[in-house]
Amino acid sequence: MQGFKEYLEEAFSLKSFDKVIELMESYLSKKVGELYKVDEPEEYKKAGETGVGIRYFIRGKGKSIRFNWIKGSKSVSVNSVDLFTGYNDTPDYTFEIFAESVAKYLPKLAQLINNPVMGDHDINESSKMNDELMLIESKTDDVIKLFKQGKTRTEIKAMGFSNGTVFAASKKFKVSGGEITVSQGKTSTTKPGKIEQTVKELAKDDKKLFELKIEKLKTLAKLVAQKHLPSLLVAGAPGTGKSYNIEETWKKMGLVEGVDWKLVKAGVSAVGAYRLMYQYREGFILFDDADGIFKDQEGRNLLKGALDDKAVRRVSWEKDSSMVFPASLLQTDPEEAEKLMKEKHKVPNSFDFTGGIVAISNMAAHKLDPDGALRSRSFMLNIDPTKDAFLDRIKDLGAEIGKKLGIDKKLSKEVLDYVIHDIETRNKQPSLRSISKAIGLAKSGIPDWREIIDLSVS
Repeated sequence: MQGFKEYLEEAFSLKSFDKVIELMESYLSKKVGELYKVDEPEEYKKAGETGVGIRYFIRGKGKSIRFNWIKGSKSVSVNSVDLFTGYNDTPDYTFEIFAESVAKYLPKLAQLINNPVMGDHDINESSKMNDELMLIESKTDDVIKLFKQGKTRTEIKAMGFSNGTVFAASKKFKVSGGEITVSQGKTSTTKPGKIEQTVKELAKDDKKLFELKIEKLKTLAKLVAQKHLPSLLVAGAPGTGKSYNIEETWKKMGLVEGVDWKLVKAGVSAVGAYRLMYQYREGFILFDDADGIFKDQEGRNLLKGALDDKAVRRVSWEKDSSMVFPASLLQTDPEEAEKLMKEKHKVPNSFDFTGGIVAISNMAAHKLDPDGALRSRSFMLNIDPTKDAFLDRIKDLGAEIGKKLGIDKKLSKEVLDYVIHDIETRNKQPSLRSISKAIGLAKSGIPDWREIIDLSVS
């Protein structure tokens, strides 16, 4: 952060500043989305102050935030935070900070960034900064004098008083206002950072990240098929090629659907999944969009056993069910057990599972596995590209998709260009499935395939 030296007083500790920035970046990346920093500090001004800020884009959200410090400040505490929509220089919201401890106001700040609510907000009572307030008590009398003169909290902060001092004095003088105040954007950017360059780099980086995840998806699918990994969880947006790339990987490895592996689409119950696990106990199961099994507690408990990181996993069905029989019968009366399996289609209530499981869901990772129990047992990959990154990949794969669906290059390009234009102009969610459906329409020979695409619901 050496670029900040020219803006700040000698008393300002760059070492402490770096710690503050590291804490904010780490926490907010988890709570609001991955942060991507703009090169070079930005300068801004608003009533009564001029300052400098560090701006971050929130990956995939079309938003950016800027942490602001008053020029000449001796304190590492953030003065305010601006929230922008898109890539403009005028913020939609400004969050005035009147709390001293970064660690204590960050949770509330993250909540407000995700869902801005105008007005005054206090941080949680349990995290009030009592120790900090005691340390700055001696300075509050000076601030109270300024309140008596009619100065506002923002104006007093611009005079060099710390957030904590102003907040403590405002409480003593009974000036209304919380530790974070949200208002319409107040600042104007006088010297922007390298926004355009950063946006281009971010788009390029998003595309590379998406391509990297697809390659790693293929690698992990291969490792499951080779039984180096027992399982894989894949979350993310629909139509991004999750199922396609796994199936193609297994086919190229010579695995035959219905023999070596089973594709399970959509609605499967926990007891139905148990039966399939027994049938393919030495093979592989691909659960595709079978979200029900993740939402059902019995299904999640079943997956916990099957997704464990052991080569041999004991899977059991403890509840009463007409579908199972005691596993001990395999030893005590193998003929009866064989009869139950062949004639009644029953399965043992316990067995060793040595196969592999890949589960794909269109749910977000935190909804797919809210308590983290499945992630602790299995690899989880989240395929959730930005719209631009996905469109770039669709453009790259257009000819390949057309070839696989048996359509000539010229028509394939025509369909691809039309679908991409339709997605961009109508702000539709891009999907590999939409490309495949459009190519299928054009391939049929009907002359009005464009009109059908135009009329389709996004």
